[in-house]
Amino acid sequence: MIPFASFFQSKKISWQKAREEKWKKEYLSKELEHVDKLSILERKKADLDDIEKRIIDRKIELETANKELKEQIRLMEAKAKPDSVWIQAFGMGFSKAWDMSLPIMSDGIENLKEKIRTKAIDDTLDGLESTIEKRIERAKLFDLKPVNEVISKKEYFQNLKNSVKTEKEKEKCQHYIEALDWLINGNVSKKD
Repeated sequence: MIPFASFFQSKKISWQKAREEKWKKEYLSKELEHVDKLSILERKKADLDDIEKRIIDRKIELETANKELKEQIRLMEAKAKPDSVWIQAFGMGFSKAWDMSLPIMSDGIENLKEKIRTKAIDDTLDGLESTIEKRIERAKLFDLKPVNEVISKKEYFQNLKNSVKTEKEKEKCQHYIEALDWLINGNVSKKD
């Protein structure tokens, strides 16, 4: 029974190898076919790009020739109608004057924007000054603690934070420390 099974096993292996070889050949032939098609497509694309470039160049040439032709027609019409020469010259002069005055107007607009911005800043600072003075006057009504007391209170909470066991208590101490830092240093953010 064993020789019969090994016979089929060897036939099966040889059949599989033959199939693999056939598949490899088919795959390689299809891959070569795809590479050939890809190179043909790339050549055609290069040809199309070249044709497109020539068409664009020709279009530019035709547009230039069209402009020159229009200008010659206008000159011929101007010779036939003297009034149109004056109208055309006035239009061209006005257009040129507008083009030349545009940078000057742009500078004027920028200067005006800067003056408006400066005035807005000055107005804001004037209003801010009175607000600061009012807050200083209100602060005089409070009984303020000396800085040394606030610093010692901060040290107390730092020591307490190191000695407490729960995270919640440590967070409370940290919040007190941050609030006292804010009082001592003003509203200056720390860079960690």
